[in-house]
Order: sequence, then C-alpha cells, then structure tokens
Amino acid sequence: MKIEKHWGISLLAVLAIGPGLMLNTSLNSIREILQQTFNDQSYISITPVLIGVISFAFCIPFGPILRHKLGERRTYVLSMCLFLIGAIVSIASNSFLGMGIGRFLQGTGTGLALMMMIPMLVLSFPIQKRNLALLILIGGFYGSSVVGIFLGMLVNSYGHWRGLFYIAAVLSLLGICFSYKFLTNDHAKQQHKHHEPFDIIGVALMFMVTAFITFTLLNLQKSGWASTYVWIGIVGSITFLCFLFAAEWHIKNPLIPFRLVASRKPALAILIAVIGNISMSLT
Repeated sequence: MKIEKHWGISLLAVLAIGPGLMLNTSLNSIREILQQTFNDQSYISITPVLIGVISFAFCIPFGPILRHKLGERRTYVLSMCLFLIGAIVSIASNSFLGMGIGRFLQGTGTGLALMMMIPMLVLSFPIQKRNLALLILIGGFYGSSVVGIFLGMLVNSYGHWRGLFYIAAVLSLLGICFSYKFLTNDHAKQQHKHHEPFDIIGVALMFMVTAFITFTLLNLQKSGWASTYVWIGIVGSITFLCFLFAAEWHIKNPLIPFRLVASRKPALAILIAVIGNISMSLT
C-alpha cells in the first residue's frame, strides 16, 4: 500500500509526542512502586513527573526556531535522540535524581518536536481532509495518555516499571528510522538574509516563570498550602507571567506570540485543550 506523505507525517507526530504523554500518565500512577524500588518515601518521588512536564512545556517554543536553523529532519532526529538518551538514563537509574535527569531529557525532546510536528501534520493534509489531521491529533495524543494509564495499571500489578522506558526507547528508535523516509532538511535552505533579533528577554522571563512554578509545586508537595514558600512561589509565578505576557505582546519577533491566540478560534482551542487535559487527569 502506498503511504502518502500526510500519513507518514502523522506517524512521526504520534511517535514524537505520544511516548512522552504515555510516560507522564503512567509514572504518575506508579509512584509507590518507584518509592519502594529506590527506598525513598519522601515527596521527592513526584519530582520526575514534574521535571518531565515542565521541561516539555519550557522547550515548546524552541522547536520552530531549530527547524528554521537545522531543517525538519535534523530537528526531529535531535529531539528523538534526546528522548532516547533520556529513556536509557531512566532505565539505568537507581534513584529519583537519575530518573529526574532522564525525564528532563525526555521532556526536552518532546517539547522541541511538538510545535514543529503539529503544523506539519495539519498542513500536510489536503484542505478537504483537514479534519483527519485533527482526528489524528486527538486520537494519537490522548490515546497515548490512555495507553499510559493502562500500562501503569500493569506495572502496579507486576512491578516491572523499567519496561515503560524500554517501550519508549523502541518507539523513539522507530521515529528516527521513519524520519529518514518522510522528512527532509529543505526548509533550512530557505534562509532570510535579514534575521530578526533573538528574543532573549522572552527566554529569561520564561525561565523565571518556569523556576517559580517548579519551586511552588515542589513545596506544595512537601508542606501543603500552609507553607509560606508556596504562596511566595504563586505570587512570583503570576508576577513573572504578567511580565512575560506584556513583553511578548510588544516585542516585534516574540518567542511566544500571544497576539496569535487573541482571537476567538485559537482561544477556544486552548480552552478545549486545557479542559480536556484536566478532565483526563481527574478521571
């Protein structure tokens, strides 16, 4: 059967994002097994999950930038190699610190691939079949999270948690192999002579927001809402988020283009995504 380009891009998108979502949901449900394995009953057990999610979110804006610099294939292979190395580090880890390093690499790789693969996926479909791309996004990404819940149940029954990372490593290797069939580096050749200055202010503010959110969540796990550090982290997160929004709104070439989501359709899409993730997590 002839595989057209949009189906190949769909496969690569699911292989790039799905394993990360799968691990996020599965690890969250096997914390007790990890605590027993590492002989650590402290609140630090949530750290690998938080590190994976936060590094994923932080690296999302950098995917399109790397695509313009390196090309589609090189950026995709780089992200999948980071994910693969992270899986190997997690397999070999004997502590939450080692797993945290592995999850950082995995989150970074998944984040770099997200906003490169989603536009490629949607635009690769003919306009009359564009809804199929949305079906793949919903089915592939949310389906991966559901698979993660199922695998987490299996791990809770049998205890072989390292198998999760073996599965993730195999999927990343498949993504690397398929990328040489469906992706090129042609995009990197279309360079403009006059480049816009890089948004250093946006990166710095985004780093501060990420640091305060991480600080807040870790102290919330440790001490609960009564902790002064939690409220300091919340105030700091909101303050730097406002600074980030104001800066990115006025910068000519922002790292996070808030103006693009100011209309009704993008705002509604974000609302649907947020509600969908919250609903799935609560379920």
